[in-house]
Amino acid sequence: GDQSPGPLRTALARFKSALEDDLNVARAIATLNEAAGEHDITRPPEADAVDELAALEAMDSVLGVLTLDHEGGGAGGDDDIGAWVAEKLSERQAARQNRDFATADRIRDELAEQGIAIKDGPEGTTWSRVVQ
Repeated sequence: GDQSPGPLRTALARFKSALEDDLNVARAIATLNEAAGEHDITRPPEADAVDELAALEAMDSVLGVLTLDHEGGGAGGDDDIGAWVAEKLSERQAARQNRDFATADRIRDELAEQGIAIKDGPEGTTWSRVVQ
């Protein structure tokens, strides 16, 4: 049948126009958030799933929030974030060893404010980016 494009595909044009408007990243992200919110995960997958994924990947190629294993890092970028996070995690580890849980929690919250989620496990602490 003739399917209307999904919310992400529809949002792609608004996303691009936001970026063309003096690189309005806040509006671009709002557009993506809105489209993601309209995405009905209870609907059975349809032919538009491929288009939706392509649109999401196109938007993420600008934002770079969905993955951390891409090559390089260019000027700063993930390398700086990685160094900052590593420093924060070692400060937090030291605080935990000193049983200073208030400081450990504050560092975790500081990371969360920057969109970094941390997870303590038997192998140590790992971190990942959160799409907000």
